[in-house]
Amino acid sequence: WGVDPVAYHSLSRRAVPSGNPGLWAIPSDYPPRMLRDGMVGAVHFRLMVDETGKPIDCIVQSAVGDEFDKVTCQIMLRRARFTPARDAAGRPVASFYVNTVRWSIP
Repeated sequence: WGVDPVAYHSLSRRAVPSGNPGLWAIPSDYPPRMLRDGMVGAVHFRLMVDETGKPIDCIVQSAVGDEFDKVTCQIMLRRARFTPARDAAGRPVASFYVNTVRWSIP
């Protein structure tokens, strides 16, 4: 994943979401075609977070459909922000964050 596992396990703090991650994707984000077709799904994703707390890449770990996957990553890269991870010495470092967006008919 581009993160040294030894360094990751020695972090003094992992990347922490700023605000409520449950509010990053909202009902109006539902892809119109998926809504029209009554489709639901869950997108498991991983965000690579830089040392400033900004997500710089989104990787879908469990795909449900191209449109859900694409919209999820677009939203996360635009809205998600973090207090950055800190190494054992307390310095901000790049890390990652894993979560799921559950798309259900609003």
